[in-house]
Amino acid sequence: MKGAVVGKQGFVSNAESYAALGQPVYAAPLPDAVSHWLKAERDMVGNAW
Repeated sequence: MKGAVVGKQGFVSNAESYAALGQPVYAAPLPDAVSHWLKAERDMVGNAW
């Protein structure tokens, strides 16, 4: 499912939306390139933010 669901309190998480529709929520693995980029960013930036 693509799109955003908005409730009275703001955006509704995908997990809540899927549960309301009776659909399973799968944690899709990140592509290798994205995983490497995130690791490199953590290594270089550390806890600067």
